[in-house]
Amino acid sequence: MTDIFNSNDYRRGFLDGQKDAEAGKDKNFRKMGMSAKFAIYGNKVLDTYIQGYNAGYQEAMRKSIAQKVVLEDALTSPSTKSAPSTTSTNVSYRSTRNYNPQTINKAQYSPSNSNNMTQSLQLQLEKLEQLEQFLCSTIEDLTERMKIYNDRVAALREEGLSIEIADNYEERYCNPDRQLLQRLTENMENADLQYIRRNIEKLHAQLEAAGS
Repeated sequence: MTDIFNSNDYRRGFLDGQKDAEAGKDKNFRKMGMSAKFAIYGNKVLDTYIQGYNAGYQEAMRKSIAQKVVLEDALTSPSTKSAPSTTSTNVSYRSTRNYNPQTINKAQYSPSNSNNMTQSLQLQLEKLEQLEQFLCSTIEDLTERMKIYNDRVAALREEGLSIEIADNYEERYCNPDRQLLQRLTENMENADLQYIRRNIEKLHAQLEAAGS
């Protein structure tokens, strides 16, 4: 069952971070806004995604380090372990300097991650603007098709369709169709488009803030 009504996107971020680390990839937050939740809950989803991503990435890297240490211990003989040079190698393998938890937790504030955030916001903006254009075009198309429909019904009368059939058809079918179409286009204009445009404005503001 979908969890779209849950604003916490931590788990998805955790799995993405874990997968990227296991594949040896650098951190990449481009996927953080690629969720239907983002359109509903906005920045709260991005925050929980980033937290989950960092945790998943960190855990996978820790496991990778641990596996290297175990492999090294298994391949190193007892006599070799006592040698000074081997001791130095062991210390180097066990070092977690590059994966310090504090360093990883701060990674989301680095310039590269800031760029990732900007790229994700730009992607969301692009998709919403495409959806806005599609809805506007759909409304125009529906309005035009209804006009053609009305003209065709009127033409049938002039072409000899009986008054009784024409009146019954228009009253029982054509008029309800007009009303349904009118409600549909009004809902798209007053609800769908307004929602999309509010989110477009928010994304523009977020991009301006990110660039300042």
